[in-house]
Amino acid sequence: MRNTGTVRALPMRNTGTVRVLPMRNTGTVRALPMRITGAVRALPMCIAGTVRALPMRNTGTVRALPMRNTGTVRALPMRITGAVRALPMCITGTVRALPMRNTGTVRALPMRNTGTVRALPMRNTGTVRALPMRNTGTVRALPMRNTGTDRALPMRNTGTVRALPMRNTGAVRALPMSNTGTVRALPMRNTGTVRALPMRNTGTVRALPMRNTGAVRALPMCITGAVRALPMRNTGAVRALPMSNTGTVRALPMRNTGTVRALPMRNTGTVRALPMRNTGAVRALPMCIIGAVRALPMRNTGTVRALPMCNNGTVRALSMCNNGTVRALPMRITGAVRALPMRNTGTVRALPMCNTGTVRALPMSNTGTVRALPMSNTGTVRALPMCNTGTVRALPMCNTGTVRALPMCNTGTVRALPMRNTGTVRALPMSNTGTVRALPMRNTGAVRAFCCNWEISMVFTISCSKLGKM
Repeated sequence: MRNTGTVRALPMRNTGTVRVLPMRNTGTVRALPMRITGAVRALPMCIAGTVRALPMRNTGTVRALPMRNTGTVRALPMRITGAVRALPMCITGTVRALPMRNTGTVRALPMRNTGTVRALPMRNTGTVRALPMRNTGTVRALPMRNTGTDRALPMRNTGTVRALPMRNTGAVRALPMSNTGTVRALPMRNTGTVRALPMRNTGTVRALPMRNTGAVRALPMCITGAVRALPMRNTGAVRALPMSNTGTVRALPMRNTGTVRALPMRNTGTVRALPMRNTGAVRALPMCIIGAVRALPMRNTGTVRALPMCNNGTVRALSMCNNGTVRALPMRITGAVRALPMRNTGTVRALPMCNTGTVRALPMSNTGTVRALPMSNTGTVRALPMCNTGTVRALPMCNTGTVRALPMCNTGTVRALPMRNTGTVRALPMSNTGTVRALPMRNTGAVRAFCCNWEISMVFTISCSKLGKM
């Protein structure tokens, strides 16, 4: 995660595989807890504003790809029982993706908008795909409920457009509505196939709920104003395609027990992706923004991938606050991993943690640069908060037992190199106003390094041979 602002990665709980790839941000990034029992990969979020990734709960597979935004982006929790993939949201305004609950497959493709876009929860028992909404006004797509197939194609309008729920037991296709005034499409409820073709609008567009137990696809809405896509409930497959917006975009919750994929939202304003709950596979693809991005909790009992954290146990990445650059690289673990909040006003990079036990990285507060490199452990690893106003780098900890790195407070440069241990290792807080480097500790027993205070430009090194004798 690269950020020049504030980055917080909250806890990810997973009994499968979780990978959190780098988030790039020059503003504020907060990744809230992802609870899954499978695999989670959150791909890189590039942002110059604020990013918050909230918990995704899923029993399948979840991949959150990069959100690019120059404004504010918040991705709230995705709860599905299938597969969810959120591709990059690129907007120049505000985007909020609320929770996707689906029992099938949901894919939310990129929302591009110069105004405000909000995609509310999609509940579907089939397949739902929401393609990009392009609009120069305001667009709101409310929940699509369908028992067959729904496809909502792009809405382009220069006035106000509201697409309400369509109820149908056969096949419904709403072809493109081009309007310079106000358009309202009432609710589509279908047990067959529903396709809403593109609406072009430069004003306000609202697409109300589609309920489907089959396949639902909402194609791209292109606006320059405000777009809100309300919840799609699906037990099959749901795909929300890209919304391009330079204003505000909010994608509300998709609930799915199958596969959900939220494709990229590009925004230069504010983007918020709300919770996806899934018991199947969830993939949230990259959110790239230069504004503010908040990805809310992913809860999953299957496979979730949030840039690469690989875990067969429990993974929690708590809030990382950073005003600089933050990168959380892949954590691999077969046990439990908890990365607590890193606060930094400079640069923070958390590199991959490989563990077959439990790993907890507590908050690192830094006004300079912080890099936490890979921790490999077959036991328990806990990296407690590092407070630094300079540069902090925590290199890989390899352990087959228990490792706890307590907070390092530093106003200069801190580098904690890899700790390899087959027993128990605890590195207590290091307070330093200069430069601190803790080189790899290798131990087959128990090692505890308590607080060390150094002056400016001091370098602390521990050789592997000496540590092995401790």
